Amino acid sequence: MASSAKKLMARHSPMPAVAPNSDTQHLPDAEIEPIGIVIPAYGHPRFLGEAIISACTQETERQILVVVVDDGCRFEETVELVTSLMGQFPGVLHYVRHKNTRLPGARNKGVRFLMAMCPEIDSVFFLDADNRLSPYSIEAYRKALGDDERIGWAYPDIAFFGLSWGRGGFDIRETAPDYSVLKHLCGNISEAGSLVRASVFRNDVFYDDTMRSGFEDWDFWLTALGAGYLGVRVKDAGFLYRRRAESMLADSRREEELLLARMKLKHKALFDPKFIMQTVQREAPFFAILEEDSDKVLLTADPCVKGEEITLEEFANRVAACRKSPREHFFPRKIVLFAPGMWQALKKGAPAYMRWVFWMLLRDKTGTKAISVVSSARPAMRRATPGDHAHMIVFDSTAFENQVWTGDLAPLAELEHAELSLPIKAVPEGMTAGLLCWNLGTLLPKDKTYSRHTDRRYAGPHARGLYEKVIDPACSADDEFFPPAPWVRADGEKWFAFVATGDEVAIADLAGRMQAARIKGYRILLVLEREDGVQYEDKPSLALDIADMIVPLILEPSAGMSRYYLGRRVKSVMTGMRQLELETLAIHFDHIEASHTAMSLEAFGASKHRGAKTHLMMPSAYAHDAGAEDFGRVLAYEHAIDQVVTDDPSVLAPVLSAQGIPREKVVAEADFFSALAPASNKVNAPAVMAKPLSWAPTGGYLFVVTYGRSGSTLLQTVLQSIDGYFIRGENENALYSLFEAWKRARSVRQRFDTTRPVPRHGPWYGAEEVDAEAFAARLVDAFVAEVIRPPEDARVVGFKEIRYGDLSEGELEEYLEFIRRFFPQSRFVFNMRNAADVGRSGWWKDTDPGFVEKLVSRSDAVFKRFAARYSAISHLMQYEEYAQAEAGFVSLFDFLGEEMDEAVLKAMMARQLDH
Repeated sequence: MASSAKKLMARHSPMPAVAPNSDTQHLPDAEIEPIGIVIPAYGHPRFLGEAIISACTQETERQILVVVVDDGCRFEETVELVTSLMGQFPGVLHYVRHKNTRLPGARNKGVRFLMAMCPEIDSVFFLDADNRLSPYSIEAYRKALGDDERIGWAYPDIAFFGLSWGRGGFDIRETAPDYSVLKHLCGNISEAGSLVRASVFRNDVFYDDTMRSGFEDWDFWLTALGAGYLGVRVKDAGFLYRRRAESMLADSRREEELLLARMKLKHKALFDPKFIMQTVQREAPFFAILEEDSDKVLLTADPCVKGEEITLEEFANRVAACRKSPREHFFPRKIVLFAPGMWQALKKGAPAYMRWVFWMLLRDKTGTKAISVVSSARPAMRRATPGDHAHMIVFDSTAFENQVWTGDLAPLAELEHAELSLPIKAVPEGMTAGLLCWNLGTLLPKDKTYSRHTDRRYAGPHARGLYEKVIDPACSADDEFFPPAPWVRADGEKWFAFVATGDEVAIADLAGRMQAARIKGYRILLVLEREDGVQYEDKPSLALDIADMIVPLILEPSAGMSRYYLGRRVKSVMTGMRQLELETLAIHFDHIEASHTAMSLEAFGASKHRGAKTHLMMPSAYAHDAGAEDFGRVLAYEHAIDQVVTDDPSVLAPVLSAQGIPREKVVAEADFFSALAPASNKVNAPAVMAKPLSWAPTGGYLFVVTYGRSGSTLLQTVLQSIDGYFIRGENENALYSLFEAWKRARSVRQRFDTTRPVPRHGPWYGAEEVDAEAFAARLVDAFVAEVIRPPEDARVVGFKEIRYGDLSEGELEEYLEFIRRFFPQSRFVFNMRNAADVGRSGWWKDTDPGFVEKLVSRSDAVFKRFAARYSAISHLMQYEEYAQAEAGFVSLFDFLGEEMDEAVLKAMMARQLDH
């Protein structure tokens, strides 16, 4: 390299922070933070000038700061070009040179340079040296990014130029018209040419410097996603991507499998089944549930979790959209049409079996099936003789679209039939035809052909292909045989599985152990182990009433296959298919207990592989009654057993130890449950004043969120009437001050560089040791103990507050996220009322009606957005719907999972409130 070029590089590397030249650069209002643009430069000096000029000539009121990061470029023209352009754009264009680290390191260098030069910077755009921006691009990006802090970046549709298929020299690819987490887990839907909110970097989200072979952009977005941020599309961004024959992506394709495995391991939390299923519930629910006498459609991935309710017309529009662009849109895997009253009968009469029923529907590969429901104490689903009526018609997505679109629905008698046995006392009448499907067909567009734009098309991941690429592999033990169980676990929710053989389910000891786990905060799964064709005596069972979820595990008649372990014959009973079935369930539970006679012992290894703790129940009498083969079976699976639980370890432990089972694995039943870790990370305490930090109610927290004179006192009173509920009244929004304190503590790490220790003489000495999350947790504990002050028998704790309406939309959304994050098992009831009625109350008599209308409208909008995002933990209440009749509270009690006493409600509603 020529010496003159070296001198130029030395002169400009590294560049000090330079303030914009006020004589040549118009400075906007100081309240509007600048936007930065990072341009890495290495091997494309012939296009670099176009990129720089397009960045420096943005038509915006915001100050633009552009930094070119010379990534050890070997071309002298690079530094010469940038130097000459710095004269044209003084105070706007900057230059930094460092050793070659490829794109990830260069982009990080540029971001850190901009944030050091301008700590208050608003956002940063990444522009590669061979791409360009249109003059309006930054304004379009920033408008799309908005003020919602949860939106971390704005990404474009990609307009290709250069080597293009478009007849005009451009062709546009839409990777995700609507941002989708599931699609982003399947492939990169956000081009690097995106605008990233500066708070993303302040939360220590940067490119991985070691991702030098490609996929570095995808990895960066997944890191941001893991930090709680989401993307948003910029439809007309004006971002121009130069397509060339060679690219770094070609390198990544050669190492694709290795890179993908590395990313899945790095972002393990994003590919965790619980997160996947929560995301499926929001974005791609498995089921569309229709009722013959209703114009509503429920979309959900879990029949026990509140999903999205839309009108039949809205559902028809989604059917049409999927027909028009099947790659782009998600569509339910199964469409379930219920006879009038059957859906409600299932929810009320057999709620614990609902997940099992819908899992059976997912597992069925029939295109269209009619199902009749019969009342029986032995749950099962079997083939049945075709008939002319049914309680359910189940379609897979392909069959449904074809039949509804053509209107060619086969008569019930021609469909394959099944019989579903459930312990439902009153089964409604069936239907004789799926008339609703024809009604739906009448709502579809008459023109069934679609024109396509020749130069614009969807190019993101195939929406329906995500099941086999992302969802099924993560949530099934073997997706070839078992789809994921329709089971969406809430944050903080833990499950304890109990296996009961045919004769054990009525034993009182089983119910007692289940209740002990429930007291510890666990939800209860009961696996009913049954051999097909074997008749079991029906006995009253408290265990069936305690269980939150029941799954019959139907075992094929055993052929008596045996193997040998340490010279002992070990009879194998469970087939590989049944082990896979239990392992698929084990993805979702945290503990499993089975007796020494249970066949499910053979699946303990698979359950342990999925992270569940395994516990074998064995009475001390077994020490005298068991033979060599009996001990051989336990010994064969000893490696998969975490604990052997017994009534008397002093009797059983020596015998098992002699057989080769470690003594330390044998524990007393009483000691086991006392030592069992609570489902919540927090522990219960006996009395309010003795409540230590880290206390939480077993049923979680409930918040009534509203504004003044919305009728919320009646709602609070109703909630207080539920046994175990302790709902306080207003507290002047004292919790909001704690929220602000947490934000200030967090800003220490966000606003200042605390990645390295601050010296003792530094003004921010100790800043790197601030733990804002622990600080918030302790504040919340103190708030519960000293402000709410719940009694020792409180099952659900919370309060109602009317001062949420005083906050802006952004503040309120942030505040609600804080509550959801730091109160375990939190739920929200949003109370709304007609704005005109609110304004007429004495509370607002001296207030401008327009102010009240805006406050109500603003608050209601946030309530609805939050409820849509977190539908499983949110419920919307409209005062006008419950003020005059107790029936208006039915949906609330369904949401809470509590029994409603109409007589008590009627008495409360007749009482005059004193306020």
